[in-house]
Amino acid sequence: MPTDVSTIILRIQNELQDFGKKWATFDYIVNFLSTANEDVCTRLESQDLAFQINVIVLPAVPADTTDLSSYQIQGSPLYGLVIPRSMEWRFVGQNDEQWQIVTKVDKVIDTNTAASGQPVASNEPGIDSYEWRGGIIYISPSNQPVDIRLRGEFLPPLLNNDSDVQIVGLTNPLVYRTCWKIANTRSQMSNMVAVFDAQYKEAIDNYEVMQVKERQNTPQRFGGRRTAMGSGEFAGGMMPPTM
Repeated sequence: MPTDVSTIILRIQNELQDFGKKWATFDYIVNFLSTANEDVCTRLESQDLAFQINVIVLPAVPADTTDLSSYQIQGSPLYGLVIPRSMEWRFVGQNDEQWQIVTKVDKVIDTNTAASGQPVASNEPGIDSYEWRGGIIYISPSNQPVDIRLRGEFLPPLLNNDSDVQIVGLTNPLVYRTCWKIANTRSQMSNMVAVFDAQYKEAIDNYEVMQVKERQNTPQRFGGRRTAMGSGEFAGGMMPPTM
């Protein structure tokens, strides 16, 4: 099974030995994971092995939707999203010249939710704002269906979805690179910096060797995997970098 961002973060928490999640929380780690993903993507892109930023269009998001969690599960367009960079909306049926920017805020505006947490009818057309919290995108609800276009940072897509080896491949580089970044900011973990760095280098080297062999053995697979796909606009869904 493909590894999602939450599973990667759990691995990182275990490597950092914060089993109670007292300081290494999801929101704390995800920022380091984002920069670690950039490092990994930069290295892999030099060999044409990874993507970095993807643009996803979600058509006809239902009225009164208050979060995009249903679009972030495995097999959905936003699966594997590390961090959103920008969001736009338009009414269903409008053209590409009518996208409107959605403001990112600390707390969404005009949420219009009942005390139970269930959404109630919104009286606002369109989306005013969005919030990124705990790995979920929250939006101010629109009173009618809208299309959403999101630009975000995704883990590299799986180059070979039917290979368990490929799925495992990039999990370790991301985990150890993230741990290395965190250890560099915490004096009490200075003794682990070199350890995490060595583990990362071994993991990314092994991954690159696997990819080169896969490319030599089945070159026809790569073209399809790297082609834009419909509303998702990228292949492989969100896949945490080819885990």
